[in-house]
Amino acid sequence: MINDLLKSPGVRLPIASTILKFYQPKAFPIIDQRAYYQLFSEKLPHNAGTETYLQYIKKCIDVGKRYNIPFEKIDEVLYQKDKEEGHKLN
Repeated sequence: MINDLLKSPGVRLPIASTILKFYQPKAFPIIDQRAYYQLFSEKLPHNAGTETYLQYIKKCIDVGKRYNIPFEKIDEVLYQKDKEEGHKLN
């Protein structure tokens, strides 16, 4: 499913993951620069694809379990944490 979305013109991983989140929030977190940075301490690669998303999901599961954060909220928590820490987006 993610591969089909990524083949669509103008759809990169953040948009594809958003579509999937609305389809099934308990299975697909939104990936964006802020949440990705909180997990990996680096910028989300411009050409990020399926493998990056799968690694992100696995890390979200681990962090959610460690800190008792519901999976469907993990992306929001990571985004907010990054914002509060004041990281600048380029």
